[in-house]
Order: sequence, then C-alpha cells, then structure tokens
Amino acid sequence: MTCAEVDVVKGKVFDKKFEAGVMKTAGRVAESALKAEFALEVPKDKQARYWSVDLNLTVTLDNKSQELDAGCGVIVQIKQGSKKFLHASKPPNSAKGKVNAAKLVQADVDRMVEDAVRPR
Repeated sequence: MTCAEVDVVKGKVFDKKFEAGVMKTAGRVAESALKAEFALEVPKDKQARYWSVDLNLTVTLDNKSQELDAGCGVIVQIKQGSKKFLHASKPPNSAKGKVNAAKLVQADVDRMVEDAVRPR
C-alpha cells in the first residue's frame, strides 16, 4: 500500500480559542478520506515515494451577518526523501452557515470545517 502523510500546514481561525479544535478536526477528516487508499505514515525507506497532503484552512466569522465561513485548500505532492516529483493544488472547498455568534461553540465551528475539508 502506498504511504501518505496529512498535515495542516496553515490555519487562520477568527478566534484563537477554536484554533486547536479546528486543526484537529481538519486532520481527522482528511485522514478518514485517505485511509482507504493509503497507509497514513511517511515510509521508513528514505528512497520510497509517498504522497504528502497539506491543508490550508481559513475560518472566518462575519459578526454583522452572523455567518461562519470555512475554507480548505489542498496541496498534494509526491515526494521521495526531500525531492518533490509532483506538486498540485486544488481550489478551496468552502462551507458557510448562519450561527449565533454569542452562543458559538467548538462543535459549530467543527461542523463547518468538516464540510469544507471533506472531498467532493
């Protein structure tokens, strides 16, 4: 089975208190999507080729419209040691929804992130 690693390389979250949960959720959803096709690890053999899937997350809250927006761009690379053989990026998925900003909890933010990260 081919190996792959998933990494949340960038994340911009409107409130620091949600940041750790957002990163964890994004990684979990991406790994779940890849688990059927890849062994999720960097190969022990330095000469082996493997996939690297990097996520770039942005989560914003518009207080005026009470809308939460989560976006996730994906960068895919095939690597062998420190060499890159392929580099491709996918336009970001986006998920939006109305929320009550005064009662916003981690689960609300995570739901939007799941929708943005999940492959379409």
